[in-house]
Amino acid sequence: MPTTSHDTPLFSLPAAEALVQEHYGLTLKATALPGEWDRNILLSDASGPVAVLKLSHAAQERGLLELENAALEHLTQQLPEIAFPRLLPAQNGQTLLSCTSESGTAHLTRLISYLPGMLYAHARPHDKRLLASLGKSLARVDLALAGFSHPQLAHSLKWDLSQALWIEAHLECVEAGEKRERIAAILADYNREFVPQQATLRKQALYNDANDYNILVQGGEVSGFIDLGDMVESALINELAIAAAYALMGQAAPLDAACVLVAAYHETLPLTEGELAVLWTLIQTRLAVSVVNSAIERTAHPENTYLAISEAPAWELLSRMVAISPTKAHYALRAACGLPAHPDTEAIQHWLAANTAEFAAIAPIDPRVQPSTLIDLSVGSLELGGGDRWSADEIEVILEAKRRDSGAELVLGRYLEPRLLYAFPAFDQPGLERTEHRTVHLGADLFLPHGTPVFAPLAGTVVSVVDNRGAGNYGPTVILVHQAGETGRTFFTLYGHLDPACLTSLCVGQHIDRGQCFAALGRREHNGGWPPHLHFQVLLDLLGCEGDFPGVARPAERALYAGVCPDPNLILGVPGGINGEPEGNASLLTRRHQSIGPSLSISYQEPLQIVRGYGQYLYTADGQAFL
Repeated sequence: MPTTSHDTPLFSLPAAEALVQEHYGLTLKATALPGEWDRNILLSDASGPVAVLKLSHAAQERGLLELENAALEHLTQQLPEIAFPRLLPAQNGQTLLSCTSESGTAHLTRLISYLPGMLYAHARPHDKRLLASLGKSLARVDLALAGFSHPQLAHSLKWDLSQALWIEAHLECVEAGEKRERIAAILADYNREFVPQQATLRKQALYNDANDYNILVQGGEVSGFIDLGDMVESALINELAIAAAYALMGQAAPLDAACVLVAAYHETLPLTEGELAVLWTLIQTRLAVSVVNSAIERTAHPENTYLAISEAPAWELLSRMVAISPTKAHYALRAACGLPAHPDTEAIQHWLAANTAEFAAIAPIDPRVQPSTLIDLSVGSLELGGGDRWSADEIEVILEAKRRDSGAELVLGRYLEPRLLYAFPAFDQPGLERTEHRTVHLGADLFLPHGTPVFAPLAGTVVSVVDNRGAGNYGPTVILVHQAGETGRTFFTLYGHLDPACLTSLCVGQHIDRGQCFAALGRREHNGGWPPHLHFQVLLDLLGCEGDFPGVARPAERALYAGVCPDPNLILGVPGGINGEPEGNASLLTRRHQSIGPSLSISYQEPLQIVRGYGQYLYTADGQAFL
């Protein structure tokens, strides 16, 4: 088991000043700095900080300090654009000295250069720019360390995430109840997700301590790193997990922040699918190691407040992370790295596309062979005529006009269309720093009269039949699970805004044949207040949801949900498609010129096109909100 605690050297500030004068020929003023086991002392002259004196604990192995020194020299040579402390030699030319503390104990001592910059922990804001900078900088450090080796790299260390199971023996140090149960659950995930895969993951020398008190920031970006004392050879993905554990602290939306950090790292040093699969678990594991270590150290050294500096924010972050489905987190991180969000996305999409012609129509009007028309409900819609919230009566008028003008009874609402229709509390995303509505439509809408029968496009089994009540909600909702032919893979279809009769006529586990009528469209008073229509959505994973699934996503989560919810037209087969992804600025400008004339052209010359206001927010053509 790794060593968990050491006594900090007893060394006064006057003694530090005398040591530096004697061995380095420098007259400097000493100020105490925090540290876990070592005595760290800031040394300044009249112009400001100059150096840091580091006195190691008495049990410190010389070889580990030689490892750290060698790594500093290596990184300074390989990454001159990223700041690392420089070793300052004593007058005898040595960079590693031995001195005696006031208790008579010998301690190894080094003097390193002081680096300017603000600690990440104190920098504000912790925005996307800073997160991306951290991801890219850390990836560059790992690329440089890939070529570094040293005999001392393979050592036992409590901060090595690959050795995290040592905390099992110390769970009694954590407050009994919810907190202890949370740590036990994380360890269970670690044993299930990480341990079996550990041998397959890339290993190399790691910095291993990119916490918010070891990262320097200048001008809103990461400028350097300090303290290489926790270097170890371990799984590469541990590096990113450690950084994320601290960078996500204080983030209102930790998964959003993780996606920015991980995407930036991946852009510079591509991650494998196996590494992404264990990352969310490893982030929580680092937090678990941190809070258990704090509990141990608080008992052994109650006077050292630095030992618990991350404890409260770590518990807060853990409480936010537990509310996020691990599966959702995994898929979101994949999508952030440009991979299909779901590992089966491409296989199931291919199977659906190959079988579109064989599926049964889900309504009496089959859009594959019968006329239909599209309605534009997007943020940039000209059909809606302005405004941010339309009543069901107003939409009904537009629908009737579409039917009259096109001669088609079936009106279709588009997939991935950014909309501002959802001015209901149910579409707010709680817990964010500012309100962000879910605006990106994840299914297809089939607008038909109430009572219109709904058919199963292929054989399936009922996994959910629930009345999702409330303004703007689905109302009666059915979810079926299907087999994707001989692929061995499964997927789901969701049917919302149904007549309440299905709530009693269907039950979980009931088999539904291909082409079988199993429900009908509901009236406005039953389906959340919407004009009668079917919300039809394809799902590759329920992401832990029961009886419901988001039909609309936040713009920030568009890539995730687009991967988990593929185009329903793979089943519907509408000629020309129903994709409602935002059009480019040039196309939007052309349409507006045609409808309104060229008088607004000056408003559309900037790269960012604001097309709709909504309360205190402005929305771009892709439905993204900002103040």
